[in-house]
Amino acid sequence: MAGVRRFIERIWRLKEKVNYEAHPRKETGLLLHQTTKKVGEDIDQFSFNTAIAQLMTFLNHLEKLEQVPTLVFLDLIRLLAPFTPHVAEELWSVLGHEMPLYHEAWPTYDSEKILGDTMTIAIQVNGKLRDTLVTARDIQAEEVKKFALDRPAVKKWLEGKIPIKVIYVPGKIVNIVL
Repeated sequence: MAGVRRFIERIWRLKEKVNYEAHPRKETGLLLHQTTKKVGEDIDQFSFNTAIAQLMTFLNHLEKLEQVPTLVFLDLIRLLAPFTPHVAEELWSVLGHEMPLYHEAWPTYDSEKILGDTMTIAIQVNGKLRDTLVTARDIQAEEVKKFALDRPAVKKWLEGKIPIKVIYVPGKIVNIVL
């Protein structure tokens, strides 16, 4: 009970940082869209504990900011409403809304904005994971293959052999067949 209370108190204190003129930074927007998606999916699957965990992660991020954009905080309140309806309603009215929160639509996310600027690609040699590569999302396929073959952890498994095939599944995996 004490942990739940501290979580709610942290949210309540966060309202002091809300600024109508602040604009969300890129990482805040990314995390908001990811949180919206995760919480919605977790509620559908009755995985309430993981939904709360994602909300805590988002709250931790917001607490580090000097100012919290109003629209971001309003979305946080909407996401909290199924778990803390009374607190969410009170915060909603404190921020000047006259209509009750339950009349509001559930926040939406943009699937394009969920993806970050980088991606992690698994590198396999003969079907076994040997390394991973973190790279820009917009990298060309030939560059990914080249980077994969140049990795020290991969070179160790090649032992001077020339690969028969290098298969790249965009955004997921590079498989080197010897």
